[in-house]
Amino acid sequence: MNTKEYPSACYLQSKCIEIKISLYEKPVRLDSPAEACACIGKIREVYKLPCEINYNSLQENVSELKRLIKNKPVPTDKIEKMCQILFAFSKDCSIEDIHKDIIEYAYENEK
Repeated sequence: MNTKEYPSACYLQSKCIEIKISLYEKPVRLDSPAEACACIGKIREVYKLPCEINYNSLQENVSELKRLIKNKPVPTDKIEKMCQILFAFSKDCSIEDIHKDIIEYAYENEK
């Protein structure tokens, strides 16, 4: 994986997801592809999937994740909310270095 070129952005996106799934009963929608990337990293870690990016587009990576966890039990309410907001997110973008860094940071720092 990349060395972290964007440590502040990685931290902020990861914390933003934590806030969105914990402040309200119903999770708040994602606002950016960067937030979606934070969800991907966190969900991959919880399901013990490798921290890999196999496609160039965000939505292809979301679809792959959805396929990989299909029919697996959801481990916590927190992860259920995270999956809800990630799988409802419809914006797409090319995966760039900052997105990879955010995924890796979220993966390594999921608690």
